[in-house]
Amino acid sequence: MYKAAEILEERLGRQEDAISRYNACLQLQPGYLPAQKALTRLYERQGRFAELVQMFEQDLLQTSDRDQVITTLNKMAVIYEDRLGDLDHAIECMKRILDLASDHLPTLRNLARLYERAGRFRELLETNDLEASFAGDTKQVLSLLHRNAEILDEHLKDRVGAITAYERVLALSPSYLPALKALGRLYAQDGRWEKLIDMYRAESEISPSTDAAAALIYKIGELYEHRLKQENEALASYQEALMLAPSYFPALRALARIYRAQAAWESLVEVLRAEAANRTDPLERANALYQ
Repeated sequence: MYKAAEILEERLGRQEDAISRYNACLQLQPGYLPAQKALTRLYERQGRFAELVQMFEQDLLQTSDRDQVITTLNKMAVIYEDRLGDLDHAIECMKRILDLASDHLPTLRNLARLYERAGRFRELLETNDLEASFAGDTKQVLSLLHRNAEILDEHLKDRVGAITAYERVLALSPSYLPALKALGRLYAQDGRWEKLIDMYRAESEISPSTDAAAALIYKIGELYEHRLKQENEALASYQEALMLAPSYFPALRALARIYRAQAAWESLVEVLRAEAANRTDPLERANALYQ
């Protein structure tokens, strides 16, 4: 039967009759690989992808081998996604694989990609959580949890959920900088100044340089001064910034402003002397000394 189909296809150019014979081969011997390959070739050439998927479905009915089932379902998913543009059915194929092997990481990753393409973000969150529960690499777990926080923030506009997700990341890795920065932004949007100060403090402790750390401590001072109205805490933060970077002029200027408002002249003189000592431009140094 297969030889007859080959002749019809290759010698006589009667592709429909060849397809009929190849299908007859599969009815006589399900899973007969030469016939499957020939049908796959013909169906793809003619763009008959729905029939190709149906052939694979028939093949699934004839096998109980788990690896073979997974391979076939992957082939079907590729056809649904790339040829038919049917993401829902491609997703269904991935879910059928997970019904057989719930910890199959390549399938979980493919499913996550499909959910993202389809804009099915709630299901994507669940898939990432599931993959994180199986992943043995801490970096991979952090990446998945961070991605979930981004989805909650950017796609689902769930700020409370995003904050909880970022906090979960930091519970696993307190120095994970992307989560620190994201949480800081969300806390600022919500006006949670104390929490934002905690984020700046944590970020300063892992800063690559003293100047970068000083800039973060200076931001803490600004929050104390302008948002929480705690002037003494603000002064302490500005002074801490200068301990880290004695020439950090924003902190010097902030201290000078507060001391001037308090009429704390001796302290103001010390700050101006410190500014003069750290200025390289003669005119700026002269101005500080003149004040």
